[in-house]
Amino acid sequence: TLVYRAGGLLGAGFAAAAPRLRTIQAGTVPRFDPAATPPTLIFWAAAWGLRTGDHEEMRLIGPNGQVLTRAHATVPGDRAEWLRYIGRPRPPGGWPRGRYRGLYRVTRTTEAGRVTITETAVEMTVP
Repeated sequence: TLVYRAGGLLGAGFAAAAPRLRTIQAGTVPRFDPAATPPTLIFWAAAWGLRTGDHEEMRLIGPNGQVLTRAHATVPGDRAEWLRYIGRPRPPGGWPRGRYRGLYRVTRTTEAGRVTITETAVEMTVP
């Protein structure tokens, strides 16, 4: 039995530069490589089936648990596919070692109240 889903996640990850939707669809987004000393850490998420008024929340969390950057936005119109990203410039001493986390969630207000359409948590470690 097929179950209707109102929207979902196409993918999420970390990159050194803002990806494009076509590279995400092709699976060719360059991975974040801290050894290459990239100038920016980008957390990206791509979703499908978003509707006008859906609410997005993104957070990029550093190794010490500190929120490095966050974003909240309302989807401006119905979107078959949608890409959002946030980032942080490399600190003067380089990227601190440890685990970095990216969190993404989309919620929608329905007759039953606010429901989560999709959410994910992605992790990477800087050795």
